[in-house]
Amino acid sequence: PRSSSGPSLVRHQLTLNGESAAIGFAMDVDALRLTIELPVDLGLLDAQEAMTPGTKARYMARVDRMMARADIVKLADEEIASVYGAADQDSFAAALLAKGTKVLCVTEGSKGATAYFGGGKVNVPAVKVTVADTVGAGDTFNAGVLVALHRAGLLTKPAIAALTQAQVIAALTLGTRAAAVTVSRAGANPPWAHELA
Repeated sequence: PRSSSGPSLVRHQLTLNGESAAIGFAMDVDALRLTIELPVDLGLLDAQEAMTPGTKARYMARVDRMMARADIVKLADEEIASVYGAADQDSFAAALLAKGTKVLCVTEGSKGATAYFGGGKVNVPAVKVTVADTVGAGDTFNAGVLVALHRAGLLTKPAIAALTQAQVIAALTLGTRAAAVTVSRAGANPPWAHELA
């Protein structure tokens, strides 16, 4: 959600041997949140692998290192399945949390969003809307989660590590509500704060 105050958002483009991933950082105090937008179709990376063996492994190892250092990671369920080949989302989440990530948010389209964290696993259902355009839904979800944590004074490393189930549900709820507004209208057009009041 658009706001005059809150976390500062910085976006970078990571390119490795022709394959790119948009990387978004949100920084506030000493907390780091990382969103890695991987291309779901890794055909180009597979082609690079054919020409230069080891390319795909190096690329994925770099992404894995970045995720392990992030306090909050957001992935789509499709990415977990297609990019990582993980059939069991729960096992994937447990492995990522064991590497150091404090919260994994998984967006699941019409099923809503699930978060894995030290306190367990919670799911928030999607808000039912007529979908006009899905562009920007993930970014808007991310913004909603961050705004909820910021407003509650929880966007610090110690606070993120100690989030309660209620706090995670509140963050996921604002994320899914904000994303629902974005997908209900054409273009990547996120909601204003007053639209979510």
